[in-house]
Amino acid sequence: MGSARNPFGELVSQVVGDQVRASPVVDEVRRRFNAWRDPRAKALRARKRAVRATTTWGGLTAVSGGGAALEFAYVNDGAFAYGLAGFGALTLIATLSSGMRTRRLYKVPLPEPARERQALPPNSSRAHEPMRRLDAAEQTLHELLGELRTPSGAVPVVPGGSLDSAAGAAATAAENLRGLAARLQAIERSRAATAPADRAALNEPIDTLAGQLHEGVDEYGKLVAAAARAVAASASRPSSTAVTEATDELSGLASALQELSRHFPR
Repeated sequence: MGSARNPFGELVSQVVGDQVRASPVVDEVRRRFNAWRDPRAKALRARKRAVRATTTWGGLTAVSGGGAALEFAYVNDGAFAYGLAGFGALTLIATLSSGMRTRRLYKVPLPEPARERQALPPNSSRAHEPMRRLDAAEQTLHELLGELRTPSGAVPVVPGGSLDSAAGAAATAAENLRGLAARLQAIERSRAATAPADRAALNEPIDTLAGQLHEGVDEYGKLVAAAARAVAASASRPSSTAVTEATDELSGLASALQELSRHFPR
């Protein structure tokens, strides 16, 4: 005979698991770790290290050079003076090398800031799956728009205005979808606290909101696909009409997404 099911134990495990996944401490640790791994943050740290190294080597060069000059002028201790001068020559070489590295680092454009990822609803919520899809779509769109902002020669492959419009429409739609997900979760919590006889009345609004969430994420995905086609067109034939067509499609979908987001329940 199999072991008897313990519904209360399963419920406790599910609630505890959801609370751990949604813990503010876990979210903060994840946010800080992702911020540390951010390529832009890494580039900024490399710049700071290079500046510190250049400053340190420059200070040592000045001290050793000044000390050697004083030794030659006043103390007349030749061995020590030559030793300081030799050390100063070495630190001067290190200063120049570090300065050149610092200059190279500052000439390289900084990467786009990493997108701050939002916490997902608990697995038990109907909002979890569409919000998981939205999070993946947002990350992909962020990377694709970054590719499109990369200049081909001296001119961006897609006009900045189209990219800003697409990014703005995507951000607005994502914010509204998260608001919709929050409303769905609120109704789900109300349903859990309602008497069993009255829960059926809340099934329909939950189904409706879940359907709207999936529909909204599907529309968001069309914008991601359009951005991917624009990247492909710019990579294969940067000067062709394919880029113009992809840009027009991107702009059109951004407008459509912005219009759709106005109809999301608030």
